[in-house]
Amino acid sequence: MLLERERELAAVQQLIEHGGGVLLVEGRAGVGKTSLLDAAARNAREADWNVVQARGPQLETDFAFGVVRQLFERRLAGMRVDEREMLLGSSAQAVYPGLFWQQLSAPAADQGSATVYFKDPVDMRDQYASILNASDLRGLPPMLVQAAELDRLVGDGKELVRRLQEADVPVTYKLYQDVPHMFYQWWHAADKAREAVDDTCAALKEAFAWSASATELSAAR
Repeated sequence: MLLERERELAAVQQLIEHGGGVLLVEGRAGVGKTSLLDAAARNAREADWNVVQARGPQLETDFAFGVVRQLFERRLAGMRVDEREMLLGSSAQAVYPGLFWQQLSAPAADQGSATVYFKDPVDMRDQYASILNASDLRGLPPMLVQAAELDRLVGDGKELVRRLQEADVPVTYKLYQDVPHMFYQWWHAADKAREAVDDTCAALKEAFAWSASATELSAAR
């Protein structure tokens, strides 16, 4: 529930009732712009609008078409093959492979979303294509699961953590805010990417130390 935002919510409702338009929300940090936009999206969905959302953080300035991908990638990947072919039946088909290439084998994805990586969509169900396809995760070494907040696969990371915990595998989960898929590639320029690389290095050092300790303990026995 938003307090003291009646005027802004009324403007949102007027836009929805009149079939669309442009609404610009301005304000200093912390005044509730995100909450207002969330409320606007919720009201639009309740009015049977199709809502797509994207964020433009600092990293997006160097990430070509990052906002475009956030807006449309999840929707395109969730479509059936015939639906996507109908939607992209004209000149739009040419841009799909270039903009939306990160079609990894998420278990919830449909067959068409794996065609970039797999010749046969059936292969996306293999445990070597995605660890989430494995039936048993017991016995795995300690894991660090890193996820980008703006990545459409962020839910897969949470699911992996849940299954690792159920299998009694030591796991650490790190969610990096306001970054998209493949943010690692900006390690030389972006603080979040450098943080992720440092976290990886620290986890590897800890894992190798754990492995050495386990080996020494086994030898002592």
